[in-house]
Amino acid sequence: MGWKVTTDPTEEPVTLAEAKAHCRVDGSDEDDLITALIVAARQWVERHLDQALISQEVTAKRTGFPNAWRIYLPFTALRSVASVEYLDSDRVSQSLATTVYEVDTFGIPGSIYLKQDQEWPSDVASEPDTVTIVYQAGIAATAATTPQAIKQAVLLLVGHWYENREAVVIGTIASSVQFTVETLLMPWRRLGV
Repeated sequence: MGWKVTTDPTEEPVTLAEAKAHCRVDGSDEDDLITALIVAARQWVERHLDQALISQEVTAKRTGFPNAWRIYLPFTALRSVASVEYLDSDRVSQSLATTVYEVDTFGIPGSIYLKQDQEWPSDVASEPDTVTIVYQAGIAATAATTPQAIKQAVLLLVGHWYENREAVVIGTIASSVQFTVETLLMPWRRLGV
């Protein structure tokens, strides 16, 4: 199943002020760089965890409905599902009624599954990307509700990248930063990722 973020989060897990304090930076000459590092660090953490950090809209596409009763969604920490649409055999877009499926925001990964006595539509076009699922994903709804360990991991990455703007020799410093970041993120790491 392919996916992409269709609406970025409205805020980052740490503020510019927090990152500047962590990097011990006064003044505003480096604000653009530090802001870019915050975004890059969030994206690194999201890819490492295979989960969104701050609530954002994700669109996933798949070819048809499965033979199984559940569809696992990629890049989750599923918060809600906005819509499930599919192309019928006449290539007309149809919305799947919420009376057909339930949303599982508790499971990792999040999923949608058939309600009792329901079936996935069978009149689906036979081509790629015929089913589109739009949903909100994010471990936290806002920066304020982001777990402190995740914030610290983002700050460690920002600080390391700020101090080391070029590639570094793998050794004690580089490996300890990576180890510390991965250790902080371990509670949110999906099994098998």
